[in-house]
Amino acid sequence: MEGVRQTMKFIHFHPEPKGGVTIAYEILTHENGHTLKFAIAQVSNKDCYCKQTGRDVSLNNYIQGKTFSITVKGSGKKLMHRMEIYLNYLANSIYHLQANQEG
Repeated sequence: MEGVRQTMKFIHFHPEPKGGVTIAYEILTHENGHTLKFAIAQVSNKDCYCKQTGRDVSLNNYIQGKTFSITVKGSGKKLMHRMEIYLNYLANSIYHLQANQEG
Protein backbone atom coordinates (compact mmCIF):
# COMPACT_ATOMS: atom_id res chain seq x y z
CA MET A 1 0.00 0.00 0.00
CA GLU A 2 2.32 2.71 -1.22
CA GLY A 3 1.08 6.25 -1.13
CA VAL A 4 2.02 9.89 -1.36
CA ARG A 5 4.13 10.82 1.66
CA GLN A 6 3.77 14.01 3.62
CA THR A 7 6.83 15.63 5.21
CA MET A 8 7.93 14.08 8.51
CA LYS A 9 6.52 16.04 11.45
CA PHE A 10 7.09 15.95 15.19
CA ILE A 11 4.93 16.45 18.26
CA HIS A 12 6.67 17.40 21.52
CA PHE A 13 4.90 17.02 24.86
CA HIS A 14 6.80 18.10 27.96
CA PRO A 15 4.79 20.15 30.46
CA GLU A 16 7.59 19.87 33.02
CA PRO A 17 11.35 20.37 32.56
CA LYS A 18 11.86 16.65 33.24
CA GLY A 19 10.27 13.79 31.32
CA GLY A 20 8.39 14.05 28.06
CA VAL A 21 7.31 12.40 24.85
CA THR A 22 8.19 13.08 21.21
CA ILE A 23 6.28 11.52 18.32
CA ALA A 24 7.70 11.42 14.78
CA TYR A 25 4.94 10.96 12.23
CA GLU A 26 3.82 11.25 8.65
CA ILE A 27 0.49 10.83 6.95
CA LEU A 28 0.46 8.72 3.80
CA THR A 29 -2.29 9.40 1.27
CA HIS A 30 -3.40 6.49 -0.93
CA GLU A 31 -6.45 5.23 -2.81
CA ASN A 32 -7.95 3.72 0.37
CA GLY A 33 -7.70 6.94 2.42
CA HIS A 34 -4.88 7.93 4.77
CA THR A 35 -2.43 6.06 6.94
CA LEU A 36 -0.96 7.72 10.00
CA LYS A 37 2.45 6.16 10.69
CA PHE A 38 4.36 7.16 13.82
CA ALA A 39 7.16 6.30 16.26
CA ILE A 40 7.55 7.38 19.87
CA ALA A 41 10.46 8.50 22.08
CA GLN A 42 10.03 8.80 25.85
CA VAL A 43 12.18 10.60 28.39
CA SER A 44 12.28 9.41 31.97
CA ASN A 45 10.73 11.80 34.51
CA LYS A 46 14.18 11.79 36.13
CA ASP A 47 15.86 13.26 33.02
CA CYS A 48 15.60 16.74 31.51
CA TYR A 49 13.69 16.98 28.25
CA CYS A 50 15.68 17.90 25.13
CA LYS A 51 13.70 18.67 21.98
CA GLN A 52 16.56 17.74 19.61
CA THR A 53 17.21 14.42 21.36
CA GLY A 54 13.47 13.64 21.23
CA ARG A 55 13.46 14.31 17.49
CA ASP A 56 16.58 12.21 16.94
CA VAL A 57 15.36 9.22 18.97
CA SER A 58 11.81 9.22 17.58
CA LEU A 59 13.11 9.56 14.00
CA ASN A 60 15.63 6.77 14.59
CA ASN A 61 12.81 4.57 15.93
CA TYR A 62 10.79 5.42 12.81
CA ILE A 63 13.66 4.54 10.47
CA GLN A 64 14.28 1.26 12.33
CA GLY A 65 10.63 0.30 11.81
CA LYS A 66 9.58 0.65 15.46
CA THR A 67 6.34 2.22 14.28
CA PHE A 68 2.60 2.11 14.69
CA SER A 69 0.14 2.62 11.84
CA ILE A 70 -3.52 3.56 11.67
CA THR A 71 -5.38 3.58 8.34
CA VAL A 72 -8.47 5.75 8.03
CA LYS A 73 -10.83 5.87 5.07
CA GLY A 74 -11.76 9.30 3.80
CA SER A 75 -9.97 12.38 2.64
CA GLY A 76 -9.51 16.05 3.28
CA LYS A 77 -7.57 18.35 5.57
CA LYS A 78 -10.19 17.97 8.30
CA LEU A 79 -9.38 14.27 8.61
CA MET A 80 -5.63 14.94 8.73
CA HIS A 81 -6.16 17.63 11.38
CA ARG A 82 -8.13 15.13 13.50
CA MET A 83 -5.29 12.61 13.22
CA GLU A 84 -2.85 15.23 14.53
CA ILE A 85 -5.18 16.04 17.44
CA TYR A 86 -5.25 12.35 18.36
CA LEU A 87 -1.44 12.24 18.32
CA ASN A 88 -1.34 15.13 20.81
CA TYR A 89 -3.78 13.23 23.01
CA LEU A 90 -1.62 10.09 22.70
CA ALA A 91 1.54 11.97 23.70
CA ASN A 92 -0.26 13.45 26.72
CA SER A 93 -1.56 10.02 27.75
CA ILE A 94 1.86 8.36 27.45
CA TYR A 95 3.43 11.14 29.50
CA HIS A 96 0.87 10.81 32.31
CA LEU A 97 1.00 7.01 32.33
CA GLN A 98 4.77 7.21 32.66
CA ALA A 99 4.50 9.78 35.47
CA ASN A 100 2.14 7.49 37.40
CA GLN A 101 4.52 4.53 37.05
CA GLU A 102 7.64 6.41 38.15
CA GLY A 103 5.99 8.63 40.75
